[in-house]
Amino acid sequence: MSSTKPILFCDFDGVLCYDRYWRSVPADKLESIQELLFRHDTSLVNDWMRGKYTSEEINQFVSEKIEMPFNELWDIFVSDCKNMKVSTEALEKLHQLLETWIVLLVSLTQN
Repeated sequence: MSSTKPILFCDFDGVLCYDRYWRSVPADKLESIQELLFRHDTSLVNDWMRGKYTSEEINQFVSEKIEMPFNELWDIFVSDCKNMKVSTEALEKLHQLLETWIVLLVSLTQN
């Protein structure tokens, strides 16, 4: 008799990590980015999260829209991603669940 493990879906954004992309840009630019990508038409972000656009392409688009040099915006994006703080406690709990669950990390973002 074969027993399969139940699946546990775990969201990255707001569960394992609360940090945001571009969190180090000046406040007025961050507000423009939030408005541009995450508040109205989120189809671009959805396509990005599904691999239809690269992060470089998204940053190029954003840099043009908010009138910020691409290289400056890209450097901030990369630095902010590298420095995202992930909950060690949550990761440890997920690791403990691996014996009885299939744990899937899901990255659905509203940023």
